[in-house]
Amino acid sequence: MKSDIAYTRLAIAAARLSSEGKTQKEIADRLRQSQPAVSRLLAYAVEERFLSRGPALLRCNISDEDYHAAEIEHFYSDKLTLTLRNLCRRGIHLEARVIPEALDDFSYQAAGRLVELLPLAHRIGVMWGRTIHQVLEDARARWDALAGLKGWRPKCIPLCGDPIFLMNDLREEHSASRLAARLNQAIDPSRAESLPCLTGVPAYLAASPAGGSNSGWEGFFQRIPGYVRIFGGREASEKPMVDEVDALITGVGIIVEGKEKADKTTGDFIAERLKQEALDKATMSRLFYGDIGGLLIARENLASRDQSLVEYLNAGWTGIREKHLAAVARKAKPMGSPGVIVIAKGAAKARMVAEIIRRGFVNQLVVDASLARALRALAKGGG
Repeated sequence: MKSDIAYTRLAIAAARLSSEGKTQKEIADRLRQSQPAVSRLLAYAVEERFLSRGPALLRCNISDEDYHAAEIEHFYSDKLTLTLRNLCRRGIHLEARVIPEALDDFSYQAAGRLVELLPLAHRIGVMWGRTIHQVLEDARARWDALAGLKGWRPKCIPLCGDPIFLMNDLREEHSASRLAARLNQAIDPSRAESLPCLTGVPAYLAASPAGGSNSGWEGFFQRIPGYVRIFGGREASEKPMVDEVDALITGVGIIVEGKEKADKTTGDFIAERLKQEALDKATMSRLFYGDIGGLLIARENLASRDQSLVEYLNAGWTGIREKHLAAVARKAKPMGSPGVIVIAKGAAKARMVAEIIRRGFVNQLVVDASLARALRALAKGGG
């Protein structure tokens, strides 16, 4: 079997294309190889454990040098990563993966990227979300790449509670607690350990009308073992688990004014505030770009009265805070901790995604082609 560097990197490229659902003929056309040659490349990739039989790319078994060399040699017609790094804060690692338009099953392809990244993490945080739910469901067909990896026993925890109005609509399948539990089970079916959850914790609480304070609720949370174990508390005896997170899986939400469509809707955590606070979308759009994992990202140069409202709306959020998001992002390294993994689609989210990149809250970005085009246009225009 050939073992030279060029052949290895060609096999990595073939493995990646296979993990994205490409047929051997499509891989052959893309890499300008014969179909029998592609068959041998894939067999070599499986032998070297670059590729599982799922198939899923096993990036944890590929050196950083070979992986990035294969990217440059075989995939870098789209330089979105390099373009977006011009927006990113110094010292923050950033990579972008674009799901091509020809691959119309976005969530399945995004799941493949997630399976590449997760073996590099030890403590995985999961957020509520429709997109996250679908991606994790689609990843189940590829879990053979994760289950049983030697020496890898990560812990997956939720990092937010549940929006009250969506739970009332029986949307519990999107719950961060449920998604984290399912991910734990998929990775390690034999796990007997019971990990903390946030079931019963509201994602957002409006301040009480009488006193304008959530102090009563804060005391209640201090009596929920899962909340204290994840976020800490006055009587916590262990380091909060949120401080150990090195991979965070999240989507982003935006405010859609006017008529919403199936592929263009207002984010769930924004809708939760709209309902609880009786606000209108025009006000929210004036104040915020959107939310990442429930944390509202405010626009710049707001008047003091507007800034007070921004602080109020984020104060009622019971999940991760900006300090946690920034801490996870700072941990990301090439072929190391994945950091903040953002999965998003739709050109309408470009401004919001560009802003969280600019603030250093994104390390691994998975987007569809329409969002990639919009991001490139924003980056070239100065953001």
